[in-house]
Amino acid sequence: MKTRQDDDLQLLLSLFKAVEPLQKIVESLGYGLDGPALNETRNATYHLLCALRAEDDDLRRAQLEKSERHAQRAIYDCHEAVLLRELDRLRVFKDSYAKVAITPVISDWVDLLHKARNAQACINKARERSGEERDKLYSEIAPHVAELRRINEMCESSREELNKIITRENEDIKRLHKEALRARSAAKWAMLFGVGGLLLGLAAWLFPVK
Repeated sequence: MKTRQDDDLQLLLSLFKAVEPLQKIVESLGYGLDGPALNETRNATYHLLCALRAEDDDLRRAQLEKSERHAQRAIYDCHEAVLLRELDRLRVFKDSYAKVAITPVISDWVDLLHKARNAQACINKARERSGEERDKLYSEIAPHVAELRRINEMCESSREELNKIITRENEDIKRLHKEALRARSAAKWAMLFGVGGLLLGLAAWLFPVK
């Protein structure tokens, strides 16, 4: 017959299974982003061992609850690290094409930026809370991670078309510059010819041919 402890251990097992692949993803990002999640996983393991050695049911239950919270926190820290990385990728993309009209290539660009702001707001809200209030927000961040990764994939696939726009705009600028130079040159020669004609006319008037 299954006991409450069995259920708790099954929950912990599912949490550990969830955090393992996430930690590998965060570790691949570098920059020490996996540090917080690793610390939480170690804490979860410690409290799990304490629970298994506890002889008192209440103490065992308390230790299991602490282990669960640390495991959930590890999952959140992984999601936050990935999300912050994705937000940074989007920021770099936005800065790279700050002088280009992105909407003709990515029609819902404004909506995507709004989703990015919502993701950042979710992180900020979680950081402002503490205890159980913060724990309730952990599950809200995972959908933002998937959404931001999708947005960045779309942005990366749009770079080729945006670069074409930049190339065309640069060519147009060069063409207009050349046309302006030719126009100024033509105006200069026209002015010189005009002044020359005026001088010749003045000379003919002052020194008429007899």
